[in-house]
Amino acid sequence: MFILREGNQNSMDWDDSTWTARNFDTWFRNWDSCYDPVSAQQVANCIDDGEYSRFDNVIGNVVGSPHVTQPYSNLLGVNRSSVDPLTTASNMQWGNYVLCTGNAPDGNSDCAVAGGSFDTAQVPTNLSSYGANSTPFQNSVPASHSLPASFFMNSMAAHPSGGTGLSWWKTCTSWTTFPTSCASYSTPPMPPIGPDVTGGPNMNGYAYNIPSFLAWTNLPTDGAYGNGIRQFDERVYQNDPGGNPPAAPTGLAAQVSP
Repeated sequence: MFILREGNQNSMDWDDSTWTARNFDTWFRNWDSCYDPVSAQQVANCIDDGEYSRFDNVIGNVVGSPHVTQPYSNLLGVNRSSVDPLTTASNMQWGNYVLCTGNAPDGNSDCAVAGGSFDTAQVPTNLSSYGANSTPFQNSVPASHSLPASFFMNSMAAHPSGGTGLSWWKTCTSWTTFPTSCASYSTPPMPPIGPDVTGGPNMNGYAYNIPSFLAWTNLPTDGAYGNGIRQFDERVYQNDPGGNPPAAPTGLAAQVSP
C-alpha cells in the first residue's frame, strides 16, 4: 500500500493480484515501454493494475514504445480479469502519454495525445455505488494540467535544460579510462519524463533517458557474465560533495508482538 513509483525507466511495472490486494499505489513520471532493450523482446501491459488494486493513480507517465504496436488497454491495463469492478472504478489516470493504436476503454481517443491525455472520464469522481468505505477516496477533476516536478522531493524545481542540484544526476557517458577517468558527463533534465517534457530522444520528445540507463548504456561489458551485464563503479556518477553524516536517530523503542 501507498507505494510511489516515480522517475523509472522500465519495460513493465505491475500491481498484480497473485499475492495480495494492493491499495493507494501511484505511478508518476515513469517511462514504461513494454520493450526490453537487453533482450530486444516485447512484453504486454507496460503498466498493469490488477484486480483488487484499488484507489491507484497513474499520473504523468509515458507508456509504450515505437517497438510495440498495441491498443491502449494492452499497454495500460486495469482489472483485465474483470473480477473486481472497484479496481476499474477507483483507478485515476491523468496526464499520461500513451503511444498506442486504438482508443481507451471509455471510448475516448487517448492514444498519442500531444501533451498527454487529461481525460476527465478517467478520474474517479463518484464511487457512491461502492459504499461508504469508498466514497472518501473519490477524486474531483483537477483544476489544472500542471504537474509537479516530483512527488517525493517536495522542493524540487524543474530544470528543463538539465540538472537537479543532486550529485548523482550527473552521469559519465564516455570513459577515458574506466573507472578512474571520465571524458564527458551527461545531465538529463529534471523531470526527465512526462507530458510536459519536450525535446527528449524518446517517445516523441516526452522521455529522456534517466541517469541509470545512461550509465548502463556506456559502461563496459563484463566478460565474465555475458550479454547485458556491465561493469560498475560508483564513479559513474559525479562525486558526492562530502559533508558530515546524519545524526544517529533518537527516541526509538522496540516492541515484541505476541
